[in-house]
Amino acid sequence: MKKILLILLLLSNQLLFGQITINSSNLPTAGQTWIEASDEFYNANITPGGANQTWNYTGLLTTTIDTTILLTSASTPYGASDYPASNLAIHQAEDSTYLYITSSASGFYLDGYYFYNAQPPFGQNKFAFSPTYRFVPTPFTYLDNYLSTYKYVIDIDTALPYIRFVHQVNVNFLCDGYGALQLPGVTHPNTLRIKQTETSIDSLLADTAGNGNYFSFSPPTVEQTTSYRWFKATQPSIVLTLEADSAGTQCNRSTYMYNFITSVTETPFIEVKVSVFPNPTSNLVHVLLPQEGSQKDVFQLCDINGKVIRETSLKGMKQYSFYVNNLQSGVYMWTVNSLNTSGKLVVE
Repeated sequence: MKKILLILLLLSNQLLFGQITINSSNLPTAGQTWIEASDEFYNANITPGGANQTWNYTGLLTTTIDTTILLTSASTPYGASDYPASNLAIHQAEDSTYLYITSSASGFYLDGYYFYNAQPPFGQNKFAFSPTYRFVPTPFTYLDNYLSTYKYVIDIDTALPYIRFVHQVNVNFLCDGYGALQLPGVTHPNTLRIKQTETSIDSLLADTAGNGNYFSFSPPTVEQTTSYRWFKATQPSIVLTLEADSAGTQCNRSTYMYNFITSVTETPFIEVKVSVFPNPTSNLVHVLLPQEGSQKDVFQLCDINGKVIRETSLKGMKQYSFYVNNLQSGVYMWTVNSLNTSGKLVVE
């Protein structure tokens, strides 16, 4: 999920003395599609920042490829009711989620998620950030520094003691370099690098009397992560993301732009009809239908080459389960054509 969030900003900027300034007018719009490649095994020291750098990442491999389409919030099932202030959204079928976003003059904000499968985390479908997650502030350029905080709270109050989980993240954005970026098959002569350091604080509280007075019954856990992102002066602007260790010195994963489509015909998601979970999985998979299947309802699972791995009639079923431990690890596509529903299934 985080991989998808790190290639969100498809920004365009004007070149100024070899540096890029990210403005609100450069933020992405609905209908844009991007295809990203990842090297999940890349491991190397983070190269230095500073002015007039040359960053060489031509040795990156392609271990996975993902496609993402940016939608209007209004075209999704939960935008108007659960995230009325959002103006953009991303449907992540493999996670059974919608991510809701607000693009405004001061930046690009992630408002929260909606989980629509039968087993959402903590039994809750909606996870809203308050304050919202400022993914990139605008305007922003070389040597700029910005601090931000986002948080969400989960209450489990079906029986005493009530439990409250608080996840707060303090974010430090620093534009720490600009120069030329070399990727497999392409060189971007003018790029800007943004270092993003996140400190996560997770707290667990309890209310034993049910009167709203919560107390901490365990010390909070603190974790720090660091990532680096490179932007260029034409769309798609964000062309490379490196995920690093807590100190920000050793890279352990990379994502880079593979292809980009400026506009597509948007298909509104009016109703989510089929849930496939858990996803990813290595054992038993469940297919949940909104109602009992008919003669024309057929579940089909294919590999990435289109070869049919499994085909099963869903007639008379509301839930269908099968094992995948005999399949090779990878990404598979599932469809129920009669319901015009499809998605990815990741087998680990």
